[in-house]
Amino acid sequence: MQRLGCCFILAGWLFTADSTAAIANDEIAIQYARDAVATLKQDYQRLHDVASSGAISVRDLQRREDDLRDAQLLLLRLEKDANGITAMLRDEVERREKHQLRVRKLAESGDISANQVADAEFRVLSARLSLARQTNDQELKNATLKAAIAIEEEKLRSMADAASKGHISIAAIAAQKLRIARIIAEEQIVAP
Repeated sequence: MQRLGCCFILAGWLFTADSTAAIANDEIAIQYARDAVATLKQDYQRLHDVASSGAISVRDLQRREDDLRDAQLLLLRLEKDANGITAMLRDEVERREKHQLRVRKLAESGDISANQVADAEFRVLSARLSLARQTNDQELKNATLKAAIAIEEEKLRSMADAASKGHISIAAIAAQKLRIARIIAEEQIVAP
């Protein structure tokens, strides 16, 4: 009986040590994330300030902004700040929708390609899907996935038409079908 008691005490100590280590690891991870966010903010601001001079492309600046937002989301997740995550995802959806409108206007005037329009659409859908998951909004999730599948199926029809004229390979069509399958199976939306 005494051995059993010692085992429970040892198990309790190990559990406490593991819990303490996990808490310490969480704090270390949070500090690294905070440092990364601060550095990425400085880098983004510096690049944003020189972007008008043409020293960095708009696409590169957008990538840096995306990196900063990813880091901020990770920090909020580590801090277990559900409200902060939701607010940030809502802001992201709004930002992506505004960008999509600008891209559509540029496309109407012929200033940008259809691929850039598709990229903007998928970034909006991806942001909506992230928000739907965070808020457990099944209706938004389903509508977002349905919209993504519809866009991809339209692209598939267009590709099939081009293939019938010999302008596109069957491998490209197969890749498009796999893209649709992944959206359905994995419920993930990735920009093209």
